Amino acid sequence: FFSLSRFRFCGVQSLYGHWRALLLSKVNMERGIKRDTYLDLLVAAVEEQTAIAERENALSARKTDDGTRVGRIIDDHSFRHEEAIDISQRLLRWYDENGRSLPWRDLAKEVSNEDRAARLGYGVWVSEIMCQQTRVETVKAYYERWMSAFPTVDHLAAASLDDINKIWSGLGYYRRAKMLHQGAKIVVERHGGVLPNTVKELKSIPGIGPYTAGAIASIVYGCHEPLVDGNVVRVLSRMRKIGGDPKAREAVALHWKLAGELVAGVPLTKAGDYNQSLMELGALLCTPSSPSCAMCPVATHCFARLDRDLEDLHHQLPDGKTLDGYFEAQEPPRKRARVGKDEHGKEWASMDRGGRAA
Repeated sequence: FFSLSRFRFCGVQSLYGHWRALLLSKVNMERGIKRDTYLDLLVAAVEEQTAIAERENALSARKTDDGTRVGRIIDDHSFRHEEAIDISQRLLRWYDENGRSLPWRDLAKEVSNEDRAARLGYGVWVSEIMCQQTRVETVKAYYERWMSAFPTVDHLAAASLDDINKIWSGLGYYRRAKMLHQGAKIVVERHGGVLPNTVKELKSIPGIGPYTAGAIASIVYGCHEPLVDGNVVRVLSRMRKIGGDPKAREAVALHWKLAGELVAGVPLTKAGDYNQSLMELGALLCTPSSPSCAMCPVATHCFARLDRDLEDLHHQLPDGKTLDGYFEAQEPPRKRARVGKDEHGKEWASMDRGGRAA
């Protein structure tokens, strides 16, 4: 099973060695990570990298009119559908147990199905606008004060801008409040006081961009729409080990594509919870500095974490020891093939337990 000859394809040997190291390392064994889990991930990784290599070969002949290669960055980091399903299941379980109690999330549990579109749609919209460039903990008190003063879209549309600014006072970036007011008037005039249920229509409302539209569509209406904020960018960049400027146009497109691949693997009615779980992961565990990788529910899917584990292990090796020698020493007893040649030069093989000489 561990023969490199099976994986000699476009540099897959290095990936194989990387995963084999993680599978057999004493560090991971002590953490209680199951050997079978890494075996499954190893096979999946090799298959994925082989598929990527095949796509790369196909792309090498695919060029634009000016001779520029296209599509490379998108194909290199894609999630397989089976991967997306496993990630969504893990994240949803984690979110159910660890998601923070927030006023707008509590609202989702309180509203009836008849009021869901109107009340929850408005509540999610307000919360997402407030949370732009402002910490969630700061927003909570302002959100509750706002909803007390303007409990519905109709109340907000009928209010004066002066009254709105008084309630918003202290939150900063007052343009956000102004855009909420303008948007509320349009929702009342064109949509009967209920936010529309498609991203395209939502984006036509002042102040609602791709992120907020995705949040409303998925959380309120259960649409399988992605959303990408700073937390999601950080999580996806680490999971797929994406370098470069995250604000570059190509990188932005890549992160939205990856987010779309992941939400496609989410069960019906769970798209909103999933999108929130991805953001929550970035806010609570996958933080900018000192991420809590040991507690991460999707750590086995994170390329950056796996690389860090391997790097940490390098520092723990005794002087003069190689990785191959170290892993052979740490590997539990198992059957192993011994290969040699007889006096006629013909190869032979026998099985031995524990890798000792027969």
